Amino acid sequence: MELRHLRYFLAVTEEGGFVRAAERLHVAQPALSRQIRDVERDIGVPLIRRDRRPERLTPGGEAVWHAARSIVGDMTHAIERARGSSSGLAGRCAVCAGKLPTWNGLIARLTAVVRRDFPLVDLEITEGMGRSQWLAIRAGSSDLGIGMTPIREFDDLDRQPLGVQRFDAALLPSRHRLAGHTTIRLADLATDTIISALGVESDHHRMCAEVARRMGSSASIHNADSAADVFARIAGEKGWTPFVRSLAVWAPPGTTVVPVDDLDASMTLYVISRRGDMPPVVRTVRDAIAALASDSLNPTRQEHARRQSSSPEMASAMGNGEPATALPLSLELRHLRYFLTVVEERSIGRAARRLSITQPTLSRQVRDLERAVGVPLLERAARGAVPTAAGQTFAIDVRPVLDRVAGIALEARRATRGTIDHCLVATIPPTVVARVIGAFTRDLAVELPGVHVGFVEIPTPQQPEALVSGQVDVGICHAFTTVTPFLSRLQRVPLLDDPVCCVLIAADHPLASRDEIAMSELGDLPFLFMPRSLYPAFYDRVMMSFAAHDFHPRIEQAYDGLQTTWSLAREHQGWCIGFRSNLRYPPAGLAAVSVRGLHLPWGIEMLSRRGETRGAVVRVMELLQRAAEGPEMR
Repeated sequence: MELRHLRYFLAVTEEGGFVRAAERLHVAQPALSRQIRDVERDIGVPLIRRDRRPERLTPGGEAVWHAARSIVGDMTHAIERARGSSSGLAGRCAVCAGKLPTWNGLIARLTAVVRRDFPLVDLEITEGMGRSQWLAIRAGSSDLGIGMTPIREFDDLDRQPLGVQRFDAALLPSRHRLAGHTTIRLADLATDTIISALGVESDHHRMCAEVARRMGSSASIHNADSAADVFARIAGEKGWTPFVRSLAVWAPPGTTVVPVDDLDASMTLYVISRRGDMPPVVRTVRDAIAALASDSLNPTRQEHARRQSSSPEMASAMGNGEPATALPLSLELRHLRYFLTVVEERSIGRAARRLSITQPTLSRQVRDLERAVGVPLLERAARGAVPTAAGQTFAIDVRPVLDRVAGIALEARRATRGTIDHCLVATIPPTVVARVIGAFTRDLAVELPGVHVGFVEIPTPQQPEALVSGQVDVGICHAFTTVTPFLSRLQRVPLLDDPVCCVLIAADHPLASRDEIAMSELGDLPFLFMPRSLYPAFYDRVMMSFAAHDFHPRIEQAYDGLQTTWSLAREHQGWCIGFRSNLRYPPAGLAAVSVRGLHLPWGIEMLSRRGETRGAVVRVMELLQRAAEGPEMR
């Protein structure tokens, strides 16, 4: 299938028939009909009903129509972004932010400004500070970092000061003797250890050392490995650290913030980048960060900056970001495949051999693509072929287009499946989901007797791709805390609030008879948990919750499936985390026991494709949501 096939099909649907479409495309009607039949043969389902006038689309044809419009729109957008990337108004920029710029609102304002003033810029925000941030910048997984100045080991990185963050409070353990005070003085903390982070070369350690010097010889400092370690030690009543009074709402669990009258410490924040030529889009984002940073660190200037950034002059200068590019008629999918192969091989010669075509032919095809897009996409040099900034952006944008074209047949078949009232639902194994499904199936038999609903078990991280690819129609999964590459194309509906608050152990284990236990009582038992690679966001939230209580679980091996961990727990080989629903409905052979201080907000969500219109699937989603809200789930 080529882009021209999609254009032909869209023309037939927009013109209401083959005759007017052929006239519009300046092709013979028999040739146009033959092209559409070739597409139907490739996809495997009919797209147009030819037994009536005017021609009407089949369900599979409607799916292809939606996909074709989306693909043509995505290609138009890709060309627009490639043209804008050369001036810094389009492209991708990954920013790794530490905790201070996240907490003080700098990141929130940055995303708002980029969304409004640079709509063709794809801004990716990740969290990280210190060594992890600097390594990400050096490795190229992040373009910019916002945080402390890099230590000497990272002298190869550039840094630009953004402003000074003032520290005027103490982060104390929640049960500290001074925790309830309105204000305190440094002298009140003379016997408490100051906790610093990221090594003695770090800005944070230097700030803490200056505070200790002012406090006198009795003050002591302990250096922790990371910010998470600092917070865990303070929650474990091992010391205190300087904090920002206005950011008290961000105090980690087990800690509290108390203003210190005579504490006037400060630390400079920097924007950090790789040394050398900076892509235009990265420079645009860096300049936006610099413009916003002083306002985040100086609240009195925020209103002035807000007025400046929303002025008509700036809006006019940035443009409204609406693509004004028509899709070139000469552009075909083979151009995209050839270009991506050159990008992957970094050589036209190697790419030509891989594609089994001659090097001159490949060079000519790439030049045709560059003429169609309107900007250079490759730099040809002795070292090979390297994508320009526009080429990098274009490559990122067109890869999903090729994947979407490859999935058109599956979408058409899935739509055809919907016409026979069939719906496939992906699920996860927790007991609470089984109860939702049980209530749902009872309602289904009464309200939708002609609809066949099938269920397949798919882990939460894999469900978005299964939905986008058409393998399933609806997903029931654990809540997502991060955006996956496919999640933006899906609709998420909360079904159940189900926080992590207990543990699952064998029903005849000595701890199983207790109403509540402390985390420390689990220390000698192996923790049966997933590998971090399966679901990093959930893994990190669980581990940070444990660290906040100074608890370090014993992990001997990671396991991929819940059913596996449950079976091992039943055999007295360890314990698993449990959800609130497990307190009422524990898995067979296990007991759910509440854990003091453990409460990690979580839940169950329902996923579906955005804009789902098939009646059977829509009704299935409605019944699932109603089942989750029923009295049996409370």
